[in-house]
Amino acid sequence: MSELVPSPDWDDALSALDRVMKDKRAISAAVAFVSRTGVSALSDLLKRHPSIEEIQIVARGAPITDPDALLMLRDDLGASVSVVTGAAALSFHPKLWLIEGDKDLHVVSGSGNLTAGGLSGNREQFEVVEVSDEKKIGEQWRRFGTLTAEAITLEELVGSIAWREWRQQTQRRAWLAREQAALDQRLASSPAKNMEQAKQALERDLWGIHDRTLREKLPKPEGGTYNPSGFRLEIEGHRGATDPVHVVGRLCRRQTKGFDVIKESGLWDLTVESLVVDPNKPYYELFKGDIRDLSEARLRQFPTWPGPPPKR
Repeated sequence: MSELVPSPDWDDALSALDRVMKDKRAISAAVAFVSRTGVSALSDLLKRHPSIEEIQIVARGAPITDPDALLMLRDDLGASVSVVTGAAALSFHPKLWLIEGDKDLHVVSGSGNLTAGGLSGNREQFEVVEVSDEKKIGEQWRRFGTLTAEAITLEELVGSIAWREWRQQTQRRAWLAREQAALDQRLASSPAKNMEQAKQALERDLWGIHDRTLREKLPKPEGGTYNPSGFRLEIEGHRGATDPVHVVGRLCRRQTKGFDVIKESGLWDLTVESLVVDPNKPYYELFKGDIRDLSEARLRQFPTWPGPPPKR
């Protein structure tokens, strides 16, 4: 049997392990990183499979793995824990699980580590293979042995100079990890599209709204025809802002007289706000959430506005 994860039958590594652990007797895993959340997830999983009597975990040591997570594996789950340390740790990166039955072996291998994200939270990929041929089972164990040959037992590591240094660095590394996560989030929220091309598209659409508004000859409340001259000056940069994103941001922060004229006409698609809330526009990601919220709230003044279009 060979199965892919994810697939219609296998959502993630956690669900795959849950399936293949049934009636098995032992687990051996070689993983790069171990976290306390990953150990907790494994603990919950093992409670559903009391037939598992032996647990062997080989993990990468410093700097990423949480040393307390290794102690949890040993003390709370009764696992036999080994660690790859020193220079060898830098290149130790397997994610290999061997689930042992009486006459067969299930192999779960892929991209996720023994962390909550690696088991179920992240978008990871795994393959699940059932091996029953004795020769093939031997090959899997030889691979496991080759990968973990440089590991030492957790008991050998605890109390060493390397262990003390690792524990002392944990708090500092956690702070650095939070700082890195903040940088990652900032990068993830940054527009990935070519900004100049997106701004050019926005400027074209602004001029398109201007020209369509002129053609509509919208009536003003006090009489006469509305001329979007102020809007034209904004686009041309006569008020000090030449970046079209800044122009739109300034226009959307207040309800203009031009918006009121357009609102009376019911032509919501002549508003700048309609550009801001359209997720299919190439410049959608250039606007901050507060500008989108203001724009959406203002567009709701149009009884005919259908809401933001679905993303294509």
